[in-house]
Amino acid sequence: MNVEYLVYNEICSTQLILEKFTKIAPEFTERLQSIWKEMGISANTQHDRIQAVVSYIQELLSDMVTDEENLLKELIKNTERYDDELSSLAQVLGLPPYEAKDNMSLIEKEKGLRTKLDALNLEKHERMKMYKNLREQEEALCKRLALPPHDMSIGELPTATQVKEIEANINYMEKELAQAKIQFQYARQTILKLWEELEIDSTETKFPEIASDKAEETFVLSKVNLRQLKEHLNKLEKQQEEDRQQCLELLKKLKSLWVKLEINEKDQCAFKENCVGSRPSAIQKLKSEVDKYERMKLKYMEKFILALRKELTQLWDKCYFGEDERNGFVPAFDEDYTEESLNLHEHQIGVLRGYYEDNKGIFKLVEKREMMWRRLMEFENKENDPARLFTNRGGALLKELKMKNAVEKGLPKVEQDLKRMIEVWQEENEGFFFVNGNKYLDLIKTQQENRKREKSLLKLGKQKEKKAEIAKEMVYGSKPVALANRAGKYNSKYPNHCKRKRDDKSGSSTISMTSSSSLLLSQCSSPTPVSTNFKCKKKTRNSRRLSSKIKKHPFPLPALK
Repeated sequence: MNVEYLVYNEICSTQLILEKFTKIAPEFTERLQSIWKEMGISANTQHDRIQAVVSYIQELLSDMVTDEENLLKELIKNTERYDDELSSLAQVLGLPPYEAKDNMSLIEKEKGLRTKLDALNLEKHERMKMYKNLREQEEALCKRLALPPHDMSIGELPTATQVKEIEANINYMEKELAQAKIQFQYARQTILKLWEELEIDSTETKFPEIASDKAEETFVLSKVNLRQLKEHLNKLEKQQEEDRQQCLELLKKLKSLWVKLEINEKDQCAFKENCVGSRPSAIQKLKSEVDKYERMKLKYMEKFILALRKELTQLWDKCYFGEDERNGFVPAFDEDYTEESLNLHEHQIGVLRGYYEDNKGIFKLVEKREMMWRRLMEFENKENDPARLFTNRGGALLKELKMKNAVEKGLPKVEQDLKRMIEVWQEENEGFFFVNGNKYLDLIKTQQENRKREKSLLKLGKQKEKKAEIAKEMVYGSKPVALANRAGKYNSKYPNHCKRKRDDKSGSSTISMTSSSSLLLSQCSSPTPVSTNFKCKKKTRNSRRLSSKIKKHPFPLPALK
């Protein structure tokens, strides 16, 4: 169908040319004849001229055919060239080869190939442009981070994969740059502040360039530089801390000198206002001030040493030093007040301060344990005093009992914690922990054993005393007791403080009831009553039961009315 269509088009084109020539030729021929006739040209001449016209037309048509043939050749040549260039360019760009449609004319094919070639050339140009831009970005990032560029070998044109690899490398370096900038900004700001505080000239440091305003854009953020910058920052922070500690020590020493030399508050405040912070200049001022008062101190050596001995005694007390340990420091008892003695006292005080601070937890527990032990002994001594039963007011005995129980309950836990800490200390120091010259763990054990033994002896003694009293009463009879005074002393028959029982488990001693028993016997057996209001009742079962209860009560009861 396409062939027939082409043949039909060719026939129509030929006919159209012939029709056009047939239509134009008579008009031009008549016009030429009219001109020649008017000119009076002969028939032979007209024939020659007609031949010239025909020759001219033939040459013109021949030239036109030649031009069209050349155009055809050029189209064929361009088509072949475009096709070759497209194949090569597609291969360079990594694209599939271009294939023209089969039913396309030569002109359409040439146009299609030319258009596609222009598009691929544009794509090549854009890719090369993108590649150059990416390479420039990569180069700038590599220079800023001190990293090598992405290693790749490209031909005439980078492939799409190679371009993506460069883009990925750029993205990675941009993230690294962002993190490095954060680290650099923090380090730079901190270092600049420390330089100012430490009074350091930036030009004399290893990184003078970071003081520039453009440092954040020009400083090479390599890992090596950042590490060195961090090391420099750590060094400055350490120096700052050392200066701060030195300043505190000098200030502490200066305050001690002020106190010892009794410097007035006005001079102290004036110096403090003029010396602020821990800068080197402030440290130098402190050193000068300390040196000034050190020289002044030599004039008041005896006064200083006596003040140091007072402080030394306080530290001995806080550290529970015994007499032998105190006497071991001979300069404390020397009457020769020299600078050497002063230095020895200051050194000893420094050692004791460190010793106390290192073992402060143990000393606090020792203090707590000693206080609880003294209170426990006080409670137990009070329990052994019968007179306290007659001075009970407002439930004092009950309060004492509760306080004693609290101490007895808390003391074992304190001793257990103290024992654990002392054992750790003794293991670390390979020695014994002394309190007031005694091995403290042995002292605790001895005190507990003595307490237990004394309680047993006290209990045994009271039992013997009670048996002796009962035996005496059985031989000589009970001794009568005046009831008038006792009756006037108590308003109730059974006061509350006489009804409380003592807890045998607490280790407290029992009080003899001999006096109470003898009192009841004397009241019933005495022929002459002391008070007219007293009546001796007949002994019944209830009275015997009451008498039995009274004998078992730990405290003596008042006289019955």
